[in-house]
Amino acid sequence: MRRALTSGYFALTFAQVGISLNVVTSKFLLSSMPMFMLLASRFGLSTLVLWLVLRLTGTSIMDPRHPQGKLTTNDWTLAILLGVFAAFLFNIFFVWGLQHTTATAAGIIGSTLPALIALFSVWLLKERLNSAKIIALALAMLGILVINVDHFEATSVNHTYFGDFLIFIAMFPEAWYSIISRKLANRVTPLGGAFIANVVGFVTLLPCALMAGAMDFSIYSSFEFALIGVAAMSSLIFFWAWAWGLSFIPASTAAIFGGVMPVATTLFAILFLGENLHWYDSVGMLLVLASIIVGAGWRMRVKAPITVDQSSIGN
Repeated sequence: MRRALTSGYFALTFAQVGISLNVVTSKFLLSSMPMFMLLASRFGLSTLVLWLVLRLTGTSIMDPRHPQGKLTTNDWTLAILLGVFAAFLFNIFFVWGLQHTTATAAGIIGSTLPALIALFSVWLLKERLNSAKIIALALAMLGILVINVDHFEATSVNHTYFGDFLIFIAMFPEAWYSIISRKLANRVTPLGGAFIANVVGFVTLLPCALMAGAMDFSIYSSFEFALIGVAAMSSLIFFWAWAWGLSFIPASTAAIFGGVMPVATTLFAILFLGENLHWYDSVGMLLVLASIIVGAGWRMRVKAPITVDQSSIGN
């Protein structure tokens, strides 16, 4: 059981690293490419890759452990909602918001995501928040705020409260995605759920791109096409790894791993965009790491490596 938990933690971390890479590449591409073109292209490519992976690996959309032995109407409805919330609504509001506010402001507002996931997990999944999880959530949100402390050093002309509002709205469908993924655990395979979500993203975003007349690829370089591929693969990684992690880990615990994304984004910005590492970045990263250690309960397992409380695994 401990091995399954460790695999789940790794998957959740991997998913957040994937989405952070997506943020960095998308931020670069948005300077020269229309929003709908980028999103439609990204989801079209990731859908194709996921279809090939499903075929080559022989993975079905339905999980073999499905209690009914077949996908129900409710399963299909929830799977489609995965795409509507995480692929369509989140990207529309988040990218739209980025055009009206700063990346640092978006990072600060994004610190609310772990709390939203935790609250929805308590409300809709009836999970419990123990003291360790509450402390971990507070550390994660504090860490994200500290990483973005440079936002308070100056006021940017690109910052508007309308953009902040759009970013905040985007956090809700992203939180609902985690809740629905948890409800589909052992009913839809992680690869199958990722495929459906990406199909929905492509089908809903392509008409938007066509109506905006934003599907002309002739003016873009091979480097920009390569970045679209990177964005598509990182998006694929998020949808698959996050769903896989949620098949092992409660949503209230997974919420803590939302702090990994701003940490990974900061590191990518330092490595690839030439940004500087400040003292508050280091402090914020340590706080996020501490939140994961506390929330995942690793300290308790080190003290008592033989005893495993089975009842706490589902909480």
